[in-house]
Amino acid sequence: MSVDFYFKEIAAEIKRESDRVKFGYSTHALSSGENREDIVRDFLRNYIPKAFGVATGLILSSDGEFSNQADLVIFDQLYNNPLYPNSTNKLWLAESIYSLIEVKTHLNPNSLSDSIEKCKKFKKIKRKYSTTPNLPNN
Repeated sequence: MSVDFYFKEIAAEIKRESDRVKFGYSTHALSSGENREDIVRDFLRNYIPKAFGVATGLILSSDGEFSNQADLVIFDQLYNNPLYPNSTNKLWLAESIYSLIEVKTHLNPNSLSDSIEKCKKFKKIKRKYSTTPNLPNN
């Protein structure tokens, strides 16, 4: 077995899943898109290191600005949790997010432009990193 063959098979399975979604939700684009996001999320959860989590939600900057709804975010799973962890639409502090992913069913100039604008907004979000202060000696 070769690594190329392994990942070609995984890509083929992802395509089959995507085609099943396309067929099953042919008249409901929103559900089709959400199911495709699930396919990508499941793939990432299986193949990125366990220190990283994959979820969806909004990103909050240190100055209170919100991002657009992110299809998928990759976050630091060891040292961070979202605000409102039990909500479907979680709220993530910008400092905990490594990556934002937009999942598109159809790639055309409008959807590409929309994705680029969302990514630009995410990149411009203010982040404020701090370290734990030194504790006074007793």
